[in-house]
Amino acid sequence: MKPSLLQYLACPLCLGESLKLVSFSEENKETVDGVVTCSSCKEWYLIQDRILEMLAPALNSSRRQTFYRAYANRMKKLKLSLNVKRAHGKADDAKIHQSEFFDNFSDHYV
Repeated sequence: MKPSLLQYLACPLCLGESLKLVSFSEENKETVDGVVTCSSCKEWYLIQDRILEMLAPALNSSRRQTFYRAYANRMKKLKLSLNVKRAHGKADDAKIHQSEFFDNFSDHYV
């Protein structure tokens, strides 16, 4: 992820625009793995293989857990926790089902 992307983004939870990039690994001035944190609501969003996943935590709980475990020491130093909030309602359940479907079959799409 290129750092210049942050100027175009807002936190999906609070709509705050005070986002900060923390790189765990970089290549050619791009973040390969890291997090984007929101100063307003203290939420974090993972960056893995240069891709920022700005999903509400309830819609991305399993990937967040895996990412957090992989970088637990760094996450704790940043005082970021793994607060996985459960999705509520049929709309959130449908989004989760759709996301899981595409995650399972993403290798088969061209």
